[in-house]
Amino acid sequence: MTYLELGKLMRRAFNLGQTYWQQADSDSYSQNKKSDATLAAFNALVEEACSALPLTASESPGTALDVMLKRQA
Repeated sequence: MTYLELGKLMRRAFNLGQTYWQQADSDSYSQNKKSDATLAAFNALVEEACSALPLTASESPGTALDVMLKRQA
């Protein structure tokens, strides 16, 4: 992953976060419901970013989110 690609992913994650909290905090039912799709888009972005990272020998294949959580433990 290049520096520019990483920057693009981080800006997209920030934008998704901003959109998510606005939707989830909204009193409007339709806006609140949209937060589920925004969260799914964020999780897909996490998968994309993490899949660009190499796995170590001790990490079994799985979703990138699973690998990231193992690394944090």
